[in-house]
Amino acid sequence: HEAREAVARCPGCSSFYCRECVVEHDGKLFCTTCLKPKAAAVKVRRRFGDVWQPAVGFLTGWLVLYWLAQFLLMLPAAVHDR
Repeated sequence: HEAREAVARCPGCSSFYCRECVVEHDGKLFCTTCLKPKAAAVKVRRRFGDVWQPAVGFLTGWLVLYWLAQFLLMLPAAVHDR
């Protein structure tokens, strides 16, 4: 948008851009051309986290329930009859 006032300078390519042509990322304003490689790196990190977080949560929940079941099995039969 050459007719509009430049409000930001992209730290990646050092070009000036209007408000509509820049996007904030990590506290800095980048143009869309320089932002694409940074956004792709963020998506890869999120995909890796999306796989491990549910797996760790499931394993933790399973272990808690397993230990609870083991504790209940150790209780004497007299406790169950009450």
